[in-house]
Amino acid sequence: MPGYNNWAFNGTKQFDPSLNVNEVISICHCNPSHYFEFSFKNVKINQITYDNGNNDFENDTIIGKSVNLSGIMADVSPTAPCAQIFSDYIEIENSIKYKFNMSSQSSSKHCIITEPFSDETTSANFEKQILIETLNKQINSHFIDEIKGNNFEIYFHLNHYIRYDNHNVPESDKFTGDVYGYIRESVPSTDNSGLRIKKRKLIAHDSLSRDNYLGQIFLSNSFIDNDKPSIDIEGSYDIVSDKFIHLRYLDFIPFLNREYRTPDINKYIVYIIDEKEVKTQIGEFHGTREEMLRSGGLLVFKLPLSKIKKFQLLVEAVKENVFSDPLMLESKWDIELETERGVKVPSGDFHTISATVYYNNLPIKNHKVYLYNEEENFRSSPIVASFEFSEVFTNENGRITPRIKAVDLCNANQLFDPVTKEKYDELPIDRNYGNYVYLSIDNENTKDHKEIIEIPVRVLHKVSHESIVSNEIKFKTHVLPLISYYIRYYPWIHVIQNGEYFKQFLDLTDYKDVVKNIDIIINYLSKDESDPKKMPRSRDFPIGGLELVKKWKIGGLLE
Repeated sequence: MPGYNNWAFNGTKQFDPSLNVNEVISICHCNPSHYFEFSFKNVKINQITYDNGNNDFENDTIIGKSVNLSGIMADVSPTAPCAQIFSDYIEIENSIKYKFNMSSQSSSKHCIITEPFSDETTSANFEKQILIETLNKQINSHFIDEIKGNNFEIYFHLNHYIRYDNHNVPESDKFTGDVYGYIRESVPSTDNSGLRIKKRKLIAHDSLSRDNYLGQIFLSNSFIDNDKPSIDIEGSYDIVSDKFIHLRYLDFIPFLNREYRTPDINKYIVYIIDEKEVKTQIGEFHGTREEMLRSGGLLVFKLPLSKIKKFQLLVEAVKENVFSDPLMLESKWDIELETERGVKVPSGDFHTISATVYYNNLPIKNHKVYLYNEEENFRSSPIVASFEFSEVFTNENGRITPRIKAVDLCNANQLFDPVTKEKYDELPIDRNYGNYVYLSIDNENTKDHKEIIEIPVRVLHKVSHESIVSNEIKFKTHVLPLISYYIRYYPWIHVIQNGEYFKQFLDLTDYKDVVKNIDIIINYLSKDESDPKKMPRSRDFPIGGLELVKKWKIGGLLE
């Protein structure tokens, strides 16, 4: 991922072929010949859980096979980060190939909690519905024999990232991180009665405090930004086929250092608590890294037949002969975002999102949801996106569909920019603009008595091409401004590495170079948003810009 563009006050740097790889990386915070590239490296199947709940660690022929995923990872916006992965497919080596497309990251968690906050201490997950494209039935695999359809889902948790400037690791480890996850047949969101059975929320038990032993281990004292809501430890689980609990636990069991030391806990016991508050144990786990590597962060427990859906899940942490204390409890309240978390809105336009509020895992009608905006994005951008209203109420289905309104960047009415300390009617086109907006409900179970969803928003410039005659469009006047953002923040965007140096194969500031490659440029700009072959930053190309470039070509490509 690029780094130079993360700071809005950075100015234009010219491409310099005399700088070596290390000098360029210190500027770009990455190797620009691999801008945005993302791939699995040495990711393998370590465990299979069959339909009867039994685990297999060595016998099935799928075990040990590589899981291959490659594509690009690009932020929705440097002003409100939310990575999106674009790929054609994900493949289990010589066995199954799935269609992938695009997935947006979850909100960030602090996964290495005893160290000062940095992007090296955070984690996030990605979740995506995938379809089987090809299936090799010649393989002698019980897993493949059990496949009943082609609807699957993948979930993977990324953490333990190693930055380019980490001096404690070999060069080969930089720009890498860890992957834990699973692939399984799709699970429905609700049952036939409308009861939520997927992604039921677990939150820190209200007995946890930074004044007690468990709280000191599991609750982070560092937050990303003091002016943004803190996101506490959490987890989720699903009820599958009325028989099993699928528990995701990687967002509440942290590492205590970069050497993968996990909390000094002997085991975690999982209970269900019925309506009469009777507690029944359904399983246990250890929370070690070895277990994480084996399970991918997904644990499967069998449900007692008499206790199917009306219960709360409880996780206790046990230290032998010392304590057995509650750690996580199912929240009675939750709000779930149903549209993509990362949002891009054209200048002056609207974007509608959808979310559902649940109480005891049922949608609740006529419930108040608070809508508010980031107060200030002082390092990156003016506030350019906001909700129309400060609160809304859920409909009969527990759903809200509020709209986000984007500022008209070309008619901003003296909008103050905290980066330049100036006011603008027309915001410069060589910058990126965006901020967070938030959905919130009251939740007495959480530490701050709120349940919050953070939504990153990028606002894109619009250009008008309708009133411009084709043979009046010029490179310097009309086309160059469209790409001024890329020129400013990605001086090494079109390069290949040549030994210890870089060679530029496309210079966007050079009229002749752009003209020579115009058909290729238009082709990439025209690709569908989800196409991984689309140029990463063309996903935030100004609205109307492609049409302007096409008219420029029709008009004779005037300089």
